[in-house]
Amino acid sequence: MLLLWLGVLLGVAGVCAGLIASWSALPVGLVIGGCVLLGLGILLQWQYSPPPDSWWRRRSIQAGTNSVIAAAAVIVILGLINFLAVRYPAQVDLTEARLFSLAPQSKQVVRSLQQPLKVLIFDKVTDPQNRTLLEQYQRLSPQFEFEFVDPQAQPGLAQKYQVQTAGAVVLDAGARTKTLDTALTEVNLTAAIANIVSDRQTQVFVIQGHGERPIAGTQASLSEAVEALRRQGFKTELLNIVERQQIPEETDVLIIAGPKRAFLPAEIKLLNGYLQQGGKALLLLDPETEHGLEPVLKQWGITLDRRLVVDASGSGQLLGLGPAVPVVLDYGPHPITEDFAQGISFFPLAQALNVEQAPNQQVTELLRTGGSSWAESEPDSEQLQFDEQKDRQGPLVIGVAIQELEPESSATQAPQKSDKAPAPNQPTDPQSQSASPSPSPSPTTNGTGNAQSSASPPVSPSPSASPSASPSPQSSPQAQAPSPEASPQSPTAPKTPNENAEQTAASQSSASSPSPKPSPNSKPADFAVKPTPKPLARLVVIGDSDFASSGPFGQVLNGDLFLNAVTWLGSDETNPSLSIRPKEVTNRRLQITPQRQRLLTILGALLPVSALGIAVTLWWQRR
Repeated sequence: MLLLWLGVLLGVAGVCAGLIASWSALPVGLVIGGCVLLGLGILLQWQYSPPPDSWWRRRSIQAGTNSVIAAAAVIVILGLINFLAVRYPAQVDLTEARLFSLAPQSKQVVRSLQQPLKVLIFDKVTDPQNRTLLEQYQRLSPQFEFEFVDPQAQPGLAQKYQVQTAGAVVLDAGARTKTLDTALTEVNLTAAIANIVSDRQTQVFVIQGHGERPIAGTQASLSEAVEALRRQGFKTELLNIVERQQIPEETDVLIIAGPKRAFLPAEIKLLNGYLQQGGKALLLLDPETEHGLEPVLKQWGITLDRRLVVDASGSGQLLGLGPAVPVVLDYGPHPITEDFAQGISFFPLAQALNVEQAPNQQVTELLRTGGSSWAESEPDSEQLQFDEQKDRQGPLVIGVAIQELEPESSATQAPQKSDKAPAPNQPTDPQSQSASPSPSPSPTTNGTGNAQSSASPPVSPSPSASPSASPSPQSSPQAQAPSPEASPQSPTAPKTPNENAEQTAASQSSASSPSPKPSPNSKPADFAVKPTPKPLARLVVIGDSDFASSGPFGQVLNGDLFLNAVTWLGSDETNPSLSIRPKEVTNRRLQITPQRQRLLTILGALLPVSALGIAVTLWWQRR
């Protein structure tokens, strides 16, 4: 009987090991051994047992058989559960901040990896928390790998990556490597991955000089926002337009956050020129401020309401917010807000925006308040109430994103200068005639086959200034066509037979000279350089700057909105870092004063003694 049990256990163990891991020598050996023991047990039971009729009918045999079958069924079920758990891992995160689940941005960044990325942790002791975090990343993409390295056991590898301290984390993407300067957390690792796989570093300039929010210091500064940008791989610098007298060419994104003084006309002109040349800007404008940016906004069809937005829905009470802090739950379909769903963001002391879509622009209303909000005309009144005569009923738009579109004409034809003669019914340009009164020779073909227009300063008529070359066997018909500058209206010099002969000989000599790429039949217009397409401008305007200041920035979706807006402005829509950022671990430690600590110590000592005394008293009474 013992052999039967042992055979069943070995067989089930071998089957489970083969299904979960792989069918190596060990699982196969267990299955074979179990079968041998099972057969041997049955054979011995058959030889040394009473006749079959009486043996199978024993109650002990039937009970033992049922026990064996039940035990085997339990083992098989447990094996299948383990197999499914290993092959299809799943977990349920019940923590408030989703501490044990990767954020959507982390998943999107890792899944978009196009080349192998390896994370090396140089530490003698393996941290289980770090291993769990890295295993979550590894399950998302086969391109992601990690390894814990003992720097003392592998000093050559530590020297290769210039590791100086224990616990250093290095990201190796082949041609590029990056060392984390901070602890290994999801926030830092996701930002480092997005930075190392990107081709370039986005340059962000924060404009100062008009009372804007500073980037460091007080609670009202942009210190948290700027630090988050730097962790995401953005290069952030201050910019004073008056001091620099220009907007640097390397600017990818301009940020204007809460200006309180008016911009100078020269600065407005530079801003308009920057946007007209395909620039990108993020404008955070508070109500009741004279910043003077109306001419810039007018070019994009935006006007500021300038009235304070009041939210009477009571949605902000759970966050401790009053009616002057509108809560937004409605987001437009845009890469900046596509993962926000019904998330919460709030904007203290915000104003509404009026937008009129201009031609060749795509306008998206990013942020819309609820129906219980309105634009208050008298924010200083003791009691805020909606007035149909003065106020504006919600929903209100407090944030928009505008993207410039390619003109329809550019999609069908590209403007380029042609050297061909105009059609007979096409009028000539009088300005070009007045600007170039001298005769200009028609394009000739050089030794390389490229068309050249020998435009020169005004000279007296000469054989080289003839309007067209005489026909030659090597010249193409298109090269003999008269140019627009050599139209019949332009003065020309008569040609003598000697001049024709000289020009014919020069043309034949030029055509017979060796060239690397002869193209005798090419048209001059085919060699015209096509102009580089102008970058398409982008603009994000939000009627509040308080949401990006230190404090509100780290709450709900405020920081995600700011970072997504800058990311979208400085990159294309397929950027994987456009999503909700992972959240930092919230510190919920209970701060106990010394007085309360002494009270807790006394209670901790009295409660057990009191319970023991009560128990002894009850026992004594019941005797």
